[in-house]
Amino acid sequence: MRKLFTPLTALLVCLSTNNIQSQNFTVIDTLPVGAYGTADWGDFDGDGWKDLVYITQAPPTAICKVYHNIGNVFTEIKQYLPYLYNPAAKWADLNNDGFDDLVLNGADSALVNRTFIYKSMGDGTFVFMPNTVFPLSAGSVDVADYNNDGLKDIAVAGMDSVGNNCAYMYKNTGAFKFSKINVSLSGIHFGELKWGDYNRDHLPDLIVNGIGNMDFRVRIYKNMGADSFQLQPFYMKGSAGTVDWADMDKDGWLDILVTGYDSSFGSNFTQVHHNNQNGTFAVLPTNLPAFGEPSSVAIADFDLDVHLDVCFIGGSDFLIENSAMALQNKFDSFTVQQFFRGDIQNAIVASSDIDNDGDEDLLFSNFIIRNDVDKGTGLGNLQGKTNISLYPNPANDRLMIQSDMEFQSIVLYDVAGNEMKADAGSSNHELMMNDLEAAVYVVKIQFADGTSSFRKIIVSH
Repeated sequence: MRKLFTPLTALLVCLSTNNIQSQNFTVIDTLPVGAYGTADWGDFDGDGWKDLVYITQAPPTAICKVYHNIGNVFTEIKQYLPYLYNPAAKWADLNNDGFDDLVLNGADSALVNRTFIYKSMGDGTFVFMPNTVFPLSAGSVDVADYNNDGLKDIAVAGMDSVGNNCAYMYKNTGAFKFSKINVSLSGIHFGELKWGDYNRDHLPDLIVNGIGNMDFRVRIYKNMGADSFQLQPFYMKGSAGTVDWADMDKDGWLDILVTGYDSSFGSNFTQVHHNNQNGTFAVLPTNLPAFGEPSSVAIADFDLDVHLDVCFIGGSDFLIENSAMALQNKFDSFTVQQFFRGDIQNAIVASSDIDNDGDEDLLFSNFIIRNDVDKGTGLGNLQGKTNISLYPNPANDRLMIQSDMEFQSIVLYDVAGNEMKADAGSSNHELMMNDLEAAVYVVKIQFADGTSSFRKIIVSH
């Protein structure tokens, strides 16, 4: 049994690791040490700051806690939420009120599988909503509007109460009511499922990876519309591990990253499947390190060079720190560095811009880590006034900018610091976005008093 790593020891390792210093990552908070849990970032009160749900399942400290992010300071909310074994968690605004709600599943303290859906009231309190989503554990949950009706739907996978592998989709019919759709999915456990539009038809597709009844497979279910999904007829090596959609080569088409251990129960691997833009994928040789038993990844542009990077935590055959930061040079080439020592029993990594400064920060094991990277573009460490509203975010054709202060100008940058457009401002302004590619951008708002404020936005067409 691996000894749990204490917060003090991990912090000393972090401070003494040159790679951490070179990448300007700073531990700003620690959470209770746990094991074999999960976490997710979301904004439950609509204030523009990402909050955190964090679950661990190690008695006697098994917990499910929500931390409120108030200006990059994390405070535990007072409401009790049930801890779960083999849990999954996802934030999503299920009723379009501007507050992210919380979906949880796993086995409760009596080892009975449960699905909990909590409606956020926007004030740090949550109301349990009775639901018909099948209770599973040791699996995954993800949320997306698969039918473009304006309501976010749910997909779940995992084991039922007698150990059968299952996977289901549920249509959101409004008022926190969910109806299971008639689609045949291969069940898995110890894996993940994710929504993503891989063929750019504006209909989210579903990818599933994990231990199945007879195999370890990655399966893609193409969204055919009208609540119909079709299993695609190509084979992808699967794992007990992770699967993610990500446009690794910035060509506008989602690729696939898979990590974990394969059916030999001893072979860790990491694979990138390149999207060939014709409905097929091809394995791309890379120098990404193999991770598994268990594994977790976060994919983001951590160094603000436009290319997507990968942060790993988990079992590794070669990296004794149980972690790595792989900074992408080009699609198939990465500079791989030790990150800092990861607790393999608490192999959680999740990224989000928690301080609204334009770069992606991390939850890593039980540490909240701030990314202070500055590429010389002026977009690192962005701060500013908080009395600004930008919506919708993600934006489609237009972005509304409102403030109780007059502002003189608006400048839009890409994440590399290149100016994309500029416009005169006012206290209530509309910025057209339909001529921009879908990507992450930074808005600079220049006020009449000479001060400036920056906000990160996402454009998705």
